[in-house]
Amino acid sequence: MSTQNLSLIKLENWGAIQLSGTDSKTYLNSQVTAHISGLADNTATFGAHCDAKGKSWSHFYFVPTGSTFQLFQRKNTLAKSLAELSKYAVFSKTDITDSSDNLTWYALLGEQSAEQHRVIGIENTYQVSVSNTLTLIACEGDLPKELANLNQADEALFEKALVEQGIVFMHDVHQSEYVPQMLNLQAINGISFTKGCYMGQETVARMRYLGKNKRAAFPFSGQANELKINDTLEIQNGENWRRAGTIVTLVKVEQTYYGIAVCAADIDIAQTLRAKQDEQSTFTLSPLPYSLEYKATK
Repeated sequence: MSTQNLSLIKLENWGAIQLSGTDSKTYLNSQVTAHISGLADNTATFGAHCDAKGKSWSHFYFVPTGSTFQLFQRKNTLAKSLAELSKYAVFSKTDITDSSDNLTWYALLGEQSAEQHRVIGIENTYQVSVSNTLTLIACEGDLPKELANLNQADEALFEKALVEQGIVFMHDVHQSEYVPQMLNLQAINGISFTKGCYMGQETVARMRYLGKNKRAAFPFSGQANELKINDTLEIQNGENWRRAGTIVTLVKVEQTYYGIAVCAADIDIAQTLRAKQDEQSTFTLSPLPYSLEYKATK
């Protein structure tokens, strides 16, 4: 991979659940929304780990790292997801651990040509492209020299890139609150509707085939005095304002907030929003970079 015009970001607030052992892929396939057993070797994918009601404990990026597998996610969702994932692992040949102390995660930002979702192992590092502008790197030791010499960037730019690409990695405050489709997981190939059973499958399937899901996640940006995760955004309704959505991811870059909010799926993105607690704030929604329509299944 050419490193020209790339920036390196150390991801301090991110970690992973590691699975190792001969049954790891099969066991994980029975627990999460993604079709893990159907993946080709060294292929990554998005996915969700849900409770019995189909509400997400975590959204992750599945990354093969040699003989082990990593569920890359926010550190604040690790403990709950790890505990639930380990409950039935005693019946399979798999060891499930928090690998945050063994792996250091980085992101590369900038135009790249690597094939998306293919994991490449080089000098104790594993790198996988999420998109043509964003690559994740899991490092077991020191970074290769060509990467260590790159310009260093702030983690906020990684969060901003996720917002711009409509990718939601949930925070712990929202665990067991949202069905994966409310965070657009079907749009980034994180849900299989053809594989076997997994925790929460009935609810996730019902959202698709019975049209029960009325919410979706939308990127927004704007200014406010103060804003935080789980704050409410409002939309104008005549002379009044009504609830429009809940902030699920958020970052401030310079003087602008960038985030993603769960709103009604049919919200008019042309309308201006504000934060409930800040009447002077103003936010605009951005079009999603993908379609929310389900792909045909065979």
